[in-house]
Amino acid sequence: MAQEAAEWPPEETLSLWKREQARLKARVVDRDTEAWQRDPAFSGLRRVGGVDVSFVKGDSVRACAS
Repeated sequence: MAQEAAEWPPEETLSLWKREQARLKARVVDRDTEAWQRDPAFSGLRRVGGVDVSFVKGDSVRACAS
């Protein structure tokens, strides 16, 4: 059963999520780091992967991931 928005998520959970987001953000690479990427013959990437999760407001169980 979904909890009231005022009760969910607990502050401890929010703090954990914020720390994890900051940890992941620090690992993002936004520049070419490999020699093959700077090679003039390299024409770019074809595929890039990523992940996102969003919880249903007021529900600590149901979520959507993509």
